[in-house]
Amino acid sequence: TTLLSAGLARRALAATSPSNPGSLYVLNWEDLAQRSVPGSPPPGWAREYDPTVVHSDGKPQVKAYRQATLVPVRDGSYSVRFALEKGDPVINNGTRCELSAGLEPKGAERWYGFSIYLPSAWVYDQAAESVTQWHQHWSIGSSPPLAIVTRKGKWEISQNWEGPYYSNTPIGDYQRSRWTNWVVHVKWSAGSDGRLSIWKDGQPVAGFYNKQGKNTYNSTYGNYMKIGIYKWAWSQNQPSDVTKRHMYYDALRIADGSG
Repeated sequence: TTLLSAGLARRALAATSPSNPGSLYVLNWEDLAQRSVPGSPPPGWAREYDPTVVHSDGKPQVKAYRQATLVPVRDGSYSVRFALEKGDPVINNGTRCELSAGLEPKGAERWYGFSIYLPSAWVYDQAAESVTQWHQHWSIGSSPPLAIVTRKGKWEISQNWEGPYYSNTPIGDYQRSRWTNWVVHVKWSAGSDGRLSIWKDGQPVAGFYNKQGKNTYNSTYGNYMKIGIYKWAWSQNQPSDVTKRHMYYDALRIADGSG
């Protein structure tokens, strides 16, 4: 009975997707199908990295690794490593190595939980990089309505939409060589009924707890989640103090409003 129940639960979980998670979608790299990178992205995700790139350390841009001395894991036995170098090919008009989920329904309510590990090599840089973003439909230019960014040694919350409205809010120094745990609860809306709450390491982020009002573009489409590194300065010839970035990502959970 226990084995049968486990099998049924496994199939039910597999039927969900990051864009339509139901009460729970999990991406923690424990399932072999999720560890298909770099050859192919996990089910429900699109590839925004180059699977042919091999860096000087012999490793690809994106790969899941088993826990080891230099491989931190937040959940289970595996995590995924994103690695980007300044000379990597430009993908979708930017220097990036990311996984992109499908479009969510317009006005969706979502819970997102995930953990990010910045290694000791993640040193100060004047140029920013996105490490998680929620992007508008690709027909709409400009920056994403919500992103978690590192810049000049600090975490930032970035919000953008038409107007133009641009907001980049520092929320404190980032911590290296440890997991940082995030929870984001959002009711996407281009109107007054939008809601946004963000927690870091279990604590509400000041200015982003039960934040009400507009939080995305006025569009007929929903948004989609992207995980990984996007460093636009490198493709736009902007000043940057580093030429390499790598980080680990684990324990991604997504749920709808009932989750």
